[in-house]
Amino acid sequence: MLMVRKIVSLDNHIALACVVLKADARVLINRAHIECQSHRLTVENPVIVEYIPRYIAGLQQKDTQSGGVRP
Repeated sequence: MLMVRKIVSLDNHIALACVVLKADARVLINRAHIECQSHRLTVENPVIVEYIPRYIAGLQQKDTQSGGVRP
């Protein structure tokens, strides 16, 4: 099983560390990065740090509730 260990910058003040399957990490990183950009454009302030883990957890919970969907 191929694992990825990365630290990725999502915004100027937020970095994401992940150790998951390569495809799952890429999807979650892209979604979190887009959410940070969207929040900055909409609210005109950077996203708070506590928001990103809740956002990613919500994505994973939604995928868990619909069977056969990854990540």
